[in-house]
Amino acid sequence: EKLKAKDVVAVRLPLMTVQHDWGIDVDDVATSSKQPDGSGNDKPPSFFVSLKESPQSTSQHGSVHVVAAREEEGKKEKRGEEGEESGVRLRGSDGFTVEETSWSSSSKENDMNWFKLASDAVDTIFTVTRPSSTHVDAHAAYCVCDFSPCGSLLVCGGANGDVTVLETKSNTKRRRLEGHKGPINDCKFFPSGEVVITAGTDCRSRIFSAVDGRNPVTFVHEGAVNGIGIIERGRNVLTCSSDKRVRVWDCGTQKTLYTHMCIDKVSHMALLAHKGIQVQEGTEQRTPHEREVGTMNTLVVAAAHKALVAIDLRTQTQVFQQHERAPITALSAFGDDMFACGMKDGAVKIWDTKNTKTPLHVFHRNDAEIECISAAGRQRLIVGTSDGMCSMFNTVSPLHNITEFTGSNLDPITHIATSSDNNMCICCPNDGSLRFYNTTHC
Repeated sequence: EKLKAKDVVAVRLPLMTVQHDWGIDVDDVATSSKQPDGSGNDKPPSFFVSLKESPQSTSQHGSVHVVAAREEEGKKEKRGEEGEESGVRLRGSDGFTVEETSWSSSSKENDMNWFKLASDAVDTIFTVTRPSSTHVDAHAAYCVCDFSPCGSLLVCGGANGDVTVLETKSNTKRRRLEGHKGPINDCKFFPSGEVVITAGTDCRSRIFSAVDGRNPVTFVHEGAVNGIGIIERGRNVLTCSSDKRVRVWDCGTQKTLYTHMCIDKVSHMALLAHKGIQVQEGTEQRTPHEREVGTMNTLVVAAAHKALVAIDLRTQTQVFQQHERAPITALSAFGDDMFACGMKDGAVKIWDTKNTKTPLHVFHRNDAEIECISAAGRQRLIVGTSDGMCSMFNTVSPLHNITEFTGSNLDPITHIATSSDNNMCICCPNDGSLRFYNTTHC
């Protein structure tokens, strides 16, 4: 189904819902000494699946049955290079078909971490994946996180003001960064991988050493700091806050180099670096401040309630301002000259900075608010919503394959982080955990 949104034809994406704890049934069968095979009185466990092609359509409900693998028509489902028999097979019912699993694929994975599901109602193939691991800290309710550039470390911010540096593989706590009072809204590694910047509701943005935990730099605001950006290697940084301001800071002197006043509280921000910025005719050439580094060909896009504002940092002028019907609730850079925004009404819009009259693409699944959005390469987006859905789709061919990251139940997805190689992502549900997903098969 397609909807008309301004002059852009919006693509309606089908909504697949999978029982969030489906992995429990898989693991129970895989480890049980008495595995159900679907014969006799031994009824195999199953988990529910549901598909809604559009808000107006009737939902298709079905099940996926978990059965022990056995010889069938002279063939065996093989697992691993040694050819040992797989412990589990998945079978769809009521119009659903399991096309492939992590055990039956060439990936030779040791666990049933994902499967591909088809429906006779739509042409889309859904890749259903569960967390490869989950990290829970009883003392820190994580709500934001970021990978280090090499991917070996994580920085995580909590609802209680905790900021923690973890080792990615083991989730071992490397360092606790102290100073914030109140929830953390954003956190990022500098390109060096040894320095971290945070944004808090306590009107502070802090720079920490991830090595020894020192906090040599603090930027003070007049409202909650909602977003941060790092310009080039980090001599200058950006913040946006509820005091309606976007600021460029010099880290060495802790002073503001530039402030842009927006029309409302600035909730999100994205930093773009490209050479196609179109500035208004007659814009005076400005001599950069002696402490200003990396602002050439740099554009910051800010979300101020229902307004999108783009600012050229070198000329310090507003390039465009776009007003939306619904509040903007998520924002992410999408390549050098594009960005994606999520809306309170459930829409996801892709914008090209070379043509800002209308969005390049509009996607919509249901009316659940878009809580967070993250680019996974040049063509894929990962979107988290208020109803606990976390999905990835290709913006060029969105109806071909959609990946569903399961496990969060109905907890809103507060943040998504992707590794620099796009092979792993982390979802932060509202339950305070960190859910790790392998995306190499998606």
